[in-house]
Amino acid sequence: MQSFPAQHRQIVEALLQEGRFLLEGEPEFVILKEHIDYYRAFFHSSFSLNLQFHGDYAYLESVRENDAFSRDVCIFLGVLSYELDREGRNLTEAFAFQSFSVEEIEQMLELTSFKEILESSKNLRDPLTRRNFYNRLQRRRIIDRLDEDTFRFTAAHKLFLEYARGLSAVRDGSGDDEEE
Repeated sequence: MQSFPAQHRQIVEALLQEGRFLLEGEPEFVILKEHIDYYRAFFHSSFSLNLQFHGDYAYLESVRENDAFSRDVCIFLGVLSYELDREGRNLTEAFAFQSFSVEEIEQMLELTSFKEILESSKNLRDPLTRRNFYNRLQRRRIIDRLDEDTFRFTAAHKLFLEYARGLSAVRDGSGDDEEE
């Protein structure tokens, strides 16, 4: 009988069944880090999924080309970034260290010039659907709820910001694959 690393079941359930991020500081993250080669091979051979591991978070890459939730997270963070920047806030510090009030964010989103984009999104169209969206963000470990109205972003938000930056660079023609 094959022996598995400690907390194998919890790691597999978190990443595969719950579809959430494992974050630095979680016991499962430490074990995953210690056995990263094993888990990369395990998820690839067992499920044809790629395990992505970064210094402070890990996740399974989606096999769906059109992942609506990921798209909506990017839209949400993009609009929020724009609004925070308009207020003169340091985006890196805000996402990494500050807590956010749902009420504060809802006020921003109700007044944003990107309201039409939000309304066209299944998860972001109005305050009620966004409440459910915040709950999904929490289940996936993209945010940590501090109380009913307050949360902070986890390190997992970096994936979506990097993706949005990449799209922006391609759109602006400043991608890395351009000839000099």
